[in-house]
Amino acid sequence: MSWLDTWRAFIGTVPPVQDTQTQGDGMIVLAPRPAQFASALPRNLKRLREAKGWGPTQLAARAKVSASTVRGMETPEYYDKSGKWNSPNPTLTSLLAVAEALEVGIGELVEEREL
Repeated sequence: MSWLDTWRAFIGTVPPVQDTQTQGDGMIVLAPRPAQFASALPRNLKRLREAKGWGPTQLAARAKVSASTVRGMETPEYYDKSGKWNSPNPTLTSLLAVAEALEVGIGELVEEREL
């Protein structure tokens, strides 16, 4: 599957934006993406990685990304010591590489799942 096919499959898993805002000049601005995508990623990634019996370093090697990238994806949202909000924000390339290494679609990484 090409990256474009993978991207199209991913876009199909993203629900439409429900909220819009109108600025003073009449321009419509789409609301930010749902927060559940950022919060689901750490749980899903860790669950899928552990199901394969891999540590973060093993997954990183298979996906050809840095171990810190994988660890960053598995870190839930938090406020750091300076009070700055941090949440997983990987690149599309990293998400695709990790999904391919885990042999799942990108939707498996970002969609909220019932356990």
